[in-house]
Amino acid sequence: MRHYIFIFFILLTSSTFAQVKSNTKTVQGTWFASKTIIDPKVSVIKLVRVGHDTFGHGSFIDFKDTTSFTLYYSPMCGNDCFWNYGGNYSVRSNKLSLKFNTYTQHGMCKSMSKSYSKTQMKFVFSIESVGKDTLVLKRQSK
Repeated sequence: MRHYIFIFFILLTSSTFAQVKSNTKTVQGTWFASKTIIDPKVSVIKLVRVGHDTFGHGSFIDFKDTTSFTLYYSPMCGNDCFWNYGGNYSVRSNKLSLKFNTYTQHGMCKSMSKSYSKTQMKFVFSIESVGKDTLVLKRQSK
């Protein structure tokens, strides 16, 4: 009987980790980002799922389907700079990979002072699930 209980707990534990490992549906949707994802100095980012009808200000990332995403900023007031990045993502083995392809800005912005090479605009994060609607991303070295 103890063997069955032990096997049950092993299966339960492995199924919990498998949910984040291989399921891109886990990340699909719109998330509020606690910090700017594109800043290489930021090592830990908390994502909180928000509804499409929820309005707020800050950085958001929208995983639209199984491959594309949009990262955008919504300022508190309308007299600000609005930026928007687009690209592709993948989720494999508890890792989230982001590859940026586009950048646009509008509003009261200065020109983008930095230009990024394609290698700088690829990021890999380990994913830790804190709950159904909260993820913690930890930046991995390139």
